[in-house]
Amino acid sequence: MVKYRLDKNANICVVKNFDFWATGSSVALLQSMYDSLLRALNVNYNSIRMNKLLKRTSKFVINIPTAGKIFNEVINENISQDDVNQLHEELEELILNSNKKYVFFVDDLDRASKSQVLFLLKMLGTLFSLPNLVFVLLYDKTRMKKIIEEKDEINPAFEEKIINQEIRVPKVSEEVSNRVYKKSLNEVAKIYGISDSEL
Repeated sequence: MVKYRLDKNANICVVKNFDFWATGSSVALLQSMYDSLLRALNVNYNSIRMNKLLKRTSKFVINIPTAGKIFNEVINENISQDDVNQLHEELEELILNSNKKYVFFVDDLDRASKSQVLFLLKMLGTLFSLPNLVFVLLYDKTRMKKIIEEKDEINPAFEEKIINQEIRVPKVSEEVSNRVYKKSLNEVAKIYGISDSEL
């Protein structure tokens, strides 16, 4: 319902083509987030310069192994914090110049692995802490709390810093559920020609 209402607002863009579940590694998740945002901004992210900047930033941010071919490639590319800052500044400028707000939806976050959840939260607090960019996270509070508390490298207060506003969906009672099921099944039955007396 929220997506439906936001789609009708010309000043808001719901970021499409971002599927949290379709991404495997942290690198893939980060690339997917960048790609989806750049598409929403109508930026030619396939340009050689932008593509190179995205790859360099992704590699710098992710914990890369300190041995083997990948590590040598990273050293040779001379990746630095400057690349991260440059991309952050460019995205900030693009978003502000568009005069729109951009909204990402991440559904069933609590079903993801612990490492995925923590990585996403860290990205929201750093690389994607941008003006006019909003993330709507849907998750189970108990499960999220467990993930945060089980990891020593993240402070439980970090979640409070990242999640600015929490909207709790009340638990539906069994009585209400039964009423909804009954009404829905009755409507379906009528479509199939079952009379009220038979119901």
